[in-house]
Amino acid sequence: MDQSKRERLARYKRQREKYLKAEEAVLNAQSYSIGSREVTRANLPEITRMIEYLDDKIDTLECRGGKRQTFRVIPRDL
Repeated sequence: MDQSKRERLARYKRQREKYLKAEEAVLNAQSYSIGSREVTRANLPEITRMIEYLDDKIDTLECRGGKRQTFRVIPRDL
């Protein structure tokens, strides 16, 4: 794996860790009230979607070296 792919992989992993911490914080206290006002910390579906996105990016770089695989199928009569 070349240097740029290793750097991207490290960045994706750091971002994923931050999103996992954010998800935990949101799950522990999604919203709270101060007097008559209610505050929502973050959007849980958005966080979950980003974690899945980063998981896919990490898997792609780790498993296949970041390359897309192409397959060719040639139909044959038997």
